[in-house]
Order: sequence, then structure tokens, then C-alpha cells
Amino acid sequence: MKVTTSVIIPTYDVEAYLPKCLDSILVDNNYKEEVICVNDGSTDNSLSILQNYSQKFSNIIIITQVNKGLSEARNTGLRAAHGDYVLFIDSDDWLFPNSLQHVIEQIDGEDVLYYNARKVYEDTGTIDANYDIQERKHMSGQAYFAAIQKEPRNMPCVCVWGGLYRRKFLLDNNLWNEPGIYHEDSYFTPQVLLNAHDVSCVNEYVYAYRIRTSGSITASTRPKHIQDSLFICRNLYTIYNQYGKLNDVFYSYMADSYINLICRAYEHHLPLWHWWKIKDSKIFAHSSRYARQRKAARLSFISPKISYDYLKDNLPSWFRRLINRFL
Repeated sequence: MKVTTSVIIPTYDVEAYLPKCLDSILVDNNYKEEVICVNDGSTDNSLSILQNYSQKFSNIIIITQVNKGLSEARNTGLRAAHGDYVLFIDSDDWLFPNSLQHVIEQIDGEDVLYYNARKVYEDTGTIDANYDIQERKHMSGQAYFAAIQKEPRNMPCVCVWGGLYRRKFLLDNNLWNEPGIYHEDSYFTPQVLLNAHDVSCVNEYVYAYRIRTSGSITASTRPKHIQDSLFICRNLYTIYNQYGKLNDVFYSYMADSYINLICRAYEHHLPLWHWWKIKDSKIFAHSSRYARQRKAARLSFISPKISYDYLKDNLPSWFRRLINRFL
């Protein structure tokens, strides 16, 4: 199926990484269609690098805006794109050589076509190949999400950069990246899979995901990370309930998200009690599908700290016996 594509690259203060990202697309993959680089108010030499590349490659389109964050930069690129399909690439990551066109040639009308990624650790250059997902063809978004949740790794499903999206599908379903929050991928992707009628995955390595030791959004945990995670869980729950009968995997994934944010908060000595509301315990409990989730959720009604101690085996043995007996 012959389609057109657009690559969207949000760019903010990544002068050390940007050339590798651009080279991987324009040189290593010989990509000739539009590359939309959204300069999100960079304060370093990122814009100059983009301008230098645009003199060599006529398919680069530069859009400069005041700093609005990753989500808004992605949205700006989506608004400007003309391709039938769009691919989002973070500017500190890159594509493996001769991978992109091979995947594009396999597009067969899907709403989303996913592919595989590898983690690359910046400090050692080590490549982790544990993000394989198996090839699947023409599934509903809900069925696809349920299937890959059974696999040990599912990075391409979680991350926005893990697939090629049919642009009209995103626009018709009003699927935009939520501005101003961390973990925006965890909010965007479940909504994509709720709406998608046709999803495929090819077992091809396309994307190299750089694990940065410092300076990245995911390098540390701050109060806003926890607050935004709570925002995502609360809002996704409202969205889920509008769909009627929904595959349990969506709720189970949310319960795991609550477990993760509880653990992150207390491991980083953040006052979760200050932001936790009784509705979080209710959503956590209603979303739980497994014994460990249910017990942690019920304990959160007393205190999320007790949930954390239960999850980390920090409770006295007599207390755990009570929990195992009555919860």
C-alpha cells in the first residue's frame, strides 16, 4: 500500500544529541519525505543545528515556538503534517539504519502500525534487546493491548514513538498529547488503543531509545511526576467508564499504575498523602483485577503508606497474616 509519511521531531536543548537523530533519519534511512522539527524554545544551539541541516536537506521543515513542552511540540508537528501517517521521534533518540522504509512498506491501512525498539544506555553504549513484541496483524486496539500485556516487555505500546499513526485517525478521534504533564505517553496510548479498530505490529527493530543518565524528563522523580500520574489515572478512569464494556487489561494496567506511583513517591520521600484522595483508593480498588492489586488498593483506604509497606514486604509478619486472612 503506497502511503505518504511525516516524521515529527520535538526539539528542546539537545545540541549534543540532535545531529545523530537527524543523521539516522536523513542519511542512515535515506528518508525523503517531510521531517517536521519543532524547535520548542531551545536555549542552546539546537535551532542552529536544525538550520544547518535544512540547508542540506530540502525536506526539513522547521517550526519555532516558545517553550510549551514535549506534548505541545508533538501537537504542533501533527497540525503541520501532511503525510498519511506520522511518526514521532524524540530528539535524543535515533532510528536504526535501513529500518524505516522497510516498515513503511508494510503499512496496510492500519490505524497504528507498531514496531520494536531497543534501549541504549548512554553511559556504556550497551544495547538492551529485551523489548521484542511479536508480529500481529489487524487486531482491534483493545485486543492488541490485551495481547501484548501478556508479553514480558511492551515498550512500543507505552511510548508514543513506538509506532506509525494514521494521521486522519488521530485527528478524527481528537487524539492529542496532553499538554503540561509528565508521563504523557501513559495518557495518550490507552486512548489510542481504545479508539483504534485496526492495529498491527511488525517484529522489526526501528527505534533506539537512549537512556540518559541526567538531563532527561525521566531521570528523576519530583512532586509533579506523582501529581501528573494521579491526574492520568483519575482521567483515564472517567474515560474508561464512558466505553461501557471494556477489556479488563485497561483497568489492570491502571491498578499497576497506582502501584508504581505509590512506590515511586515513597522511594523518593515525597508526601503522597498530601495529594492522595479517597477517590484514588476507590479507583484503585475498582480497577484491581488480581489479588496483589486488590490488597494494596484496600490498604490504601487506610493509608497509601501502608500499601507501600505491604508491596515492599515491610509490614510485621502478624500484620501480613491479618491481611492475607481478611483482605
